[in-house]
Amino acid sequence: MSVGRKRTTEHEKDAIKQFNALIKKHSLDAVENIVKISNRAMDENVRLKANVWIAEKLVGKNYSIADVEGNVQDNDINIVLNVRNATTNDSSEVWEEDNSDLDDWGKDLYTPSH
Repeated sequence: MSVGRKRTTEHEKDAIKQFNALIKKHSLDAVENIVKISNRAMDENVRLKANVWIAEKLVGKNYSIADVEGNVQDNDINIVLNVRNATTNDSSEVWEEDNSDLDDWGKDLYTPSH
């Protein structure tokens, strides 16, 4: 006696079709939201997770340009990533981080007291 998957009922088939249609309808909105999160989230860990998700969708979760020993693979791989400002859709704007307020960071903590 073999035990296999139970047959899908007509009701279940219809529910699956409705589910897939709903996913297709809202998938672009979901990806746009992830891109916004990757650019705008206040928490850098949230931004990192969103960017990792995007990168994994582009090149795959297990992708590595180097082998286990750290040797770069000889494969010709060209990846073009166009990052656009999420509000203006402008790819010419370059975001440069201003760390000038961090230049003196820690000096007050490690100044020897006399």
